[in-house]
Order: sequence, then C-alpha cells, then structure tokens
Amino acid sequence: MTTTTPVHLSPVGERREQPGETDAVVELVGRLQRGERSATREAWHRFAPMVRRMVIRTLGPSSDVDDVCQEVFMTFFERIGTLREARTAPAFIISITAFKIRHHLRWRRVRRWLSFSGHVQDLDGHAVRADSEPREALARFFEILDRLSPLDRTAFSLRFIEGLELLDVAAALDMSLATTKRRLTRTWARLAVFVNKDPALKDLLPKLPNAV
Repeated sequence: MTTTTPVHLSPVGERREQPGETDAVVELVGRLQRGERSATREAWHRFAPMVRRMVIRTLGPSSDVDDVCQEVFMTFFERIGTLREARTAPAFIISITAFKIRHHLRWRRVRRWLSFSGHVQDLDGHAVRADSEPREALARFFEILDRLSPLDRTAFSLRFIEGLELLDVAAALDMSLATTKRRLTRTWARLAVFVNKDPALKDLLPKLPNAV
C-alpha cells in the first residue's frame, strides 16, 4: 500500500554531503563495475529511498511508482560501466530518474488523451485516511502540476521539492544554466497563478523573487 504526506516544498540548497560519503560511493561504484552482486543490493538500499521520493513527489501517489523506480535501477545498472567518475554516481542516478519521470509523464498524457480524461485519476485512495482536507489539497496540487509539460514539471520537482541546486537541475535535465533558470521562473509564475486561487494551497509557494 502506498503512503504519502502532504506536499511541502523543501528549502533550496538543503542537501549536504556527509563526511566519508564520497569515498563510500566511489568504493560502491567500483564493486558494481566489477559485477559484485552484493554491490547491486547495496546500491539499491543506498539510492532507492531518494529515487522513490523523487518519483512520488513528481508523479504523485500512483500505482506506477514501483515500475518507474525499477526502470531507473535497470538503466543505472546497465550503464554503470560507462560512468567515468565514480563520485558522480548520485548525480548520474538523479539524471536517469529525471529522464524516466519525463518519459512516464509523456506516456501518461497520451493515455489520458486516449481515454478522454483531463483530470488526475490515479491518486491512491488510501494515501491519506485521517483527514480528507490534506488529501483533497494534495489531489488539487497534482492536478495543477498536470498542467505543466513533462520537462517543466520535472524541473520544478527537482528544484523546489527535492531542493537541488540550479547546476544540479541543469545537469540532470541536460540543459544550460540559463535555460534552466528561464524555465523555472516561467514555471513558478504559472503555478503561482493557479495555486493562489486555491485557499488550501495559496501558502504552499513562497514568494517568487527569491525562488529561482
């Protein structure tokens, strides 16, 4: 059963590397590239919480979350041999996750169009049981996100929900820093229009000037 909590935007730049983390990642990548099975399990335990969080926060609670996460790791393990700088493995898997999310969002749009549905229908009914208001607010928030293109939605999630630095967002999406800034500014302004019209959501986004 999928569980979730109401969406809150993370403070930008909150990620901090822990002492010794880089050495552990480098050692893990070396073992993965040598084909050690135990390294595959360790990589899953190390990176799966981050990947799953990114997928849920971008797509919303969905029956597809597990499938997307599995696709991310299948690609990660297939391509780990191409990784030249082992220390960049976290950024590497973030980039793969962003690509898979964008692909899934495009496919979900096609499915929605084919079924003549213009609304989010896949929020888990068991996601928030205790209070209907947070659940309804969460559903409305993801309905607003559905108005964005797959690229804009992924960029928004990486920057404002995951709290990645601008350079990391640009790298994950294979865009220039200037293009990333323009997209995020435009996306934030567009979301603010819809969010500010909803009393339950209007306090969700901080002020725009310092957002990007």
